[in-house]
Amino acid sequence: MAERRSRRPRTAGTATSRVTAMRTSAFGAPLVIAANLAAPAAGLTAESAFGGAPIAQPAMRTLLFNVFGQLVPSPGEFAARCQIADTTYLGVSAEFVRQAILTDPVLAPVNYVNDLFDCDDYVQYLRTRMALLGANRRLAAPLAVGFILTAEHAFNFCVGPTGQLTLINTQSDDRAVVSDPSAFAAFMWVSNANRVQSIYV
Repeated sequence: MAERRSRRPRTAGTATSRVTAMRTSAFGAPLVIAANLAAPAAGLTAESAFGGAPIAQPAMRTLLFNVFGQLVPSPGEFAARCQIADTTYLGVSAEFVRQAILTDPVLAPVNYVNDLFDCDDYVQYLRTRMALLGANRRLAAPLAVGFILTAEHAFNFCVGPTGQLTLINTQSDDRAVVSDPSAFAAFMWVSNANRVQSIYV
């Protein structure tokens, strides 16, 4: 999947060396990567970033339908495109998740390589990293971090401790975020030519 707005030309040698370095750092010891999650923004500890009432699978499905349901043609199509993998989730603040993106060298914009490591890979890597973080900390449930794929791009989302869903443009130069559901369609450039393909948490 190509990043529509911040695509960069690559020279032949540069792309290969970056991908090799990324594979070594990303896949050499994934549990260590998650355990060494860089410190979040000043004043925001992991303990304050996680929490709220656990979000059970039915509640997560309802939340996602209420937020994204109008972006697909029908409830039946939404059900087919939305995968909720776990039974319960723990809310996590958008600030914590965005800080994890900003401080992870694997997710740096310079690592973008069309098709090899592009927007869908960025969002899946972040989702896996947050799962490993939860496992390392022995949290009561996985963190509520997922991703949404459109025909043209991919985005992460998280559900905060208060139930607020935030979209994050993980593979972009500014790593922009939006928490207003009325702005989600414009943020993701949703149109007849760029439909929602998949939602996963």
